[in-house]
Formats: sequence, C-alpha cells, structure tokens
Amino acid sequence: MEKYTYKSSDIEWLGEIPEHWKVDRLKFYDKIIMGQSPKSSYVNQDGEGTPFLQGNTEFGKLNPIHKNWCTSGPKLAIKGDLLLSVRASLGDLNISDKKYIIGRGLCAIRSWQNNDKFIYYYLSILSEYFSSIATGTTFFAIKTRDVENLKTPLPPKQEQIAIANYLDQACERIDRIIAIKEEQLNKLDKSLQLKLNEIFYELEKTVVNYKKMKVVVNTTKGFAFKSALFEDKGHPIVKASDIKNGSINKSKTFINDSVVEKFNQVALLENDIVISTVGSQARVENSAVGQLAYVNKSFEGALLNQNTVILRINYYFKVIPMFLYLQLKTSKYREHLDQYARGTANQASLMLVDILNYKICIPTEDKQELTIANINSYSEKLMESKKKIKLQIKTLKAYRKSLIHECVTGKKQVTEKETKTKQTVTT
Repeated sequence: MEKYTYKSSDIEWLGEIPEHWKVDRLKFYDKIIMGQSPKSSYVNQDGEGTPFLQGNTEFGKLNPIHKNWCTSGPKLAIKGDLLLSVRASLGDLNISDKKYIIGRGLCAIRSWQNNDKFIYYYLSILSEYFSSIATGTTFFAIKTRDVENLKTPLPPKQEQIAIANYLDQACERIDRIIAIKEEQLNKLDKSLQLKLNEIFYELEKTVVNYKKMKVVVNTTKGFAFKSALFEDKGHPIVKASDIKNGSINKSKTFINDSVVEKFNQVALLENDIVISTVGSQARVENSAVGQLAYVNKSFEGALLNQNTVILRINYYFKVIPMFLYLQLKTSKYREHLDQYARGTANQASLMLVDILNYKICIPTEDKQELTIANINSYSEKLMESKKKIKLQIKTLKAYRKSLIHECVTGKKQVTEKETKTKQTVTT
C-alpha cells in the first residue's frame, strides 16, 4: 500500500484527509430514520408486539437491552442499523441486533453504500460536535437535517472495511485491558467491605451495650417539592437518585434562594446520615433501595427531597455519627434492609419503622474513635491504589478515542499487515 498523500478537507476540525478520500453528506450514502414516539397505550412490558426503544437508557455496551414492547409504531430500526441518541447524552451509539420500534430519542442510520462499522466508529468521536449544534429549551436535541447533512470523510469501501476491522481488533485489546483494571477496582471495593464487616464482627463480640436505632437517632423525612419550584440554579435539592455508593452526587436540581427558609426542616447538617427509601431491588446493587450517604460540609444546608430520610444522632447516647454510618455500611445491615424491602420487579421501597428496627452496638467513645481510625487507615491505602488504577483506565480510554479519531480521519494509515480486509461482523 502506497503511503498516503493529503489534501484539505475544507472542514476546520477535520483538517487534511488522504488524497483519494472524499468528504460528503451522510444522507447521500446512508438512510436516516428519525424515531417517533408511539401512543403510550401501545407500549407494554408484557411481550406484546415489537421490542421498543424510547432512547439511550436501554443501550448496552454494543447492542440494546430493551424492557418494553410496542404493538404499533411508525418508525423501525432493523438488524445492523446504527442507533444514535439524538436527545440526552447526545451521540451515544448502539447497533441494532434485531427489529425495534424506535422513539423520538433515537435515530437509526442504515448504511447503503458505506461500511456500517466504519460509520459507527466515525460517529463515536462526534459527541462534542453534536452537543455544540444541539438546540432546544426544555432539553437539547439534534434534528434530522443535522444528521443528514453531517459531513463525513469517506475512503473507498474496501478501505472502510479494513479500518473497521483494524479498530475492532485494537479496541477489543484495549477494552480487555480496561475490563481487567475495572475488575481490580471491584476487588478493592470488596476488600474494603470485607474489612468493614470483619472489624464490626470482632467488635460486636466484646460490646454489651446495644440499642435499637429508633432510640439512637432522630428522623426527618424528605419533602415532596413541587416540580414547578425547580430551577436550573439556586439552592441545591438532594434527590434519592443523588445518593449513590456512600456519597451524594452533585445536585442538578435547585430552588430559588428566596423560598429556602420555608423548608428549613429538611435542610441537611454536617454529619447527618441520609438514606433512600425508594429504589431498585437488592440485585441492582448501585441503585438498590436503602442507599446511604454521610453528609459532609459541602452539602450542609442542601434540602432533602422526598423518598429519603435524615438520620440525626440523639447525642444523649454518645454515638459518633461516623461510627454509626460505618456500622450501617456493613453487609449485616444491608441484609436487614433487603429483608424488609417491598415492591415490584423493578422498584422497591422501605418503611421507616423497618429502617429503624435494627440493633446497633454502642462501645465506649474511645473504641468508636479507634474503629473509625482503623477503617479510615485501611480505606486510605485502598484509595491510593484505586486512584492509580482509575488514572490508567482514563489513559486507556483517551488512547482508544485518539486511535479511532486518527483512523477514521485518515491521520493513521491502516496497512494490510495490520488487519485482514473482510466484512466486519457488527452484532
């Protein structure tokens, strides 16, 4: 294969492309099918009709994992179509593994003259571009013409296949390493949980002072704010969905500062513990009902929304808040919550009486402080290891994106030695 010579693409961000490539609008080579929402009465979870996708919430790693069906819908994606998110999380991609009815959050791209996997890789580098051209008031979205008129670098078909095959192989190797690193992180998390369980198991052997949690804490349920009060900036609201993995995510919902005083009863204080009372079933670990978080200084004063409870220490019992929080993070308390969680296949809830119907051990304050110190010391060592692994994952993902960008824009020449030019399997 001769070495590439280059010419201007006349697209600022794309720069130069190989001399024998061309740039053209996507609509001249691929069919663009914008989704359309069917009537809600047509949508069901009983397996009636055709699998239905409303948006990218049901995207998997490569193919969708649908939850709903639809008995009638005007817009269809077929096996092999690219599925592009045109609303929230603009630019997210999947590949259709069968026929789907698609809602307005998605666009199907059906390759006629291009290699579908080459176009998949090209679209995967455009999320920032899609965000820059999105319009809307309630939510941002890209329009049909934005996708149709998307200027696309196009090598000859056989070269598209070669590039797609090379990227399949290269990305698979990178993803395999990332998966190993993520499993290392998972093992470190499990190690901390095991250590936590072990420390409290040994502590409980020596402690004789036990109290039901209902007498140790004072509780306040979150307030059901009307959505009409919500604004894009102002005073932060903490929702049940913001409580994840032992911390509170940065608030995305706010109310006007002028009305905050009306809701002081649900204002968080530093050292409070918050727990969600609505969520997924126990098997969905990261969103299971009963998510716990310890309130640090940065969230003091934030207002707590419905489906949550504040647990605030009654200091008569001399329990250090962090000690109680760590005790509630043990597997023993998680099993207690799972036992009392009620609900459907998709959602579960907890009653306050069940949350509080749990005996906690209360050693001397010296022992509480020593327990906290031991757990923090172990946690800090793990955090340092996790920090290094996360940086490695970040570097690998950046390299993956850079490699895709170089290949689909012609900056890297894919040689015959690097890949076999055969049609790529896309599902």
